[in-house]
Amino acid sequence: MAMSDFEARVLRMVEGVTLKKVDLDEPLLDSGLVDSISAVDLALQMEVEFGVDMPAERIHEYMRTVRTLADHVASHR
Repeated sequence: MAMSDFEARVLRMVEGVTLKKVDLDEPLLDSGLVDSISAVDLALQMEVEFGVDMPAERIHEYMRTVRTLADHVASHR
């Protein structure tokens, strides 16, 4: 599946937190690529950048991969 411009924007934000190249479908939290503190930081950045609610208690639902994160943000904009 091709990457949308929106997914590319979210990917750049994730890579800014991880300081590593990340694949759209690579597990973020489960792989340890993003820890709980960076996940909260990233969620706060998403809230500011896109104006969406990113509840901390649901981080494991919407932050599985960059793609699920982008889908969550896009559907709540």
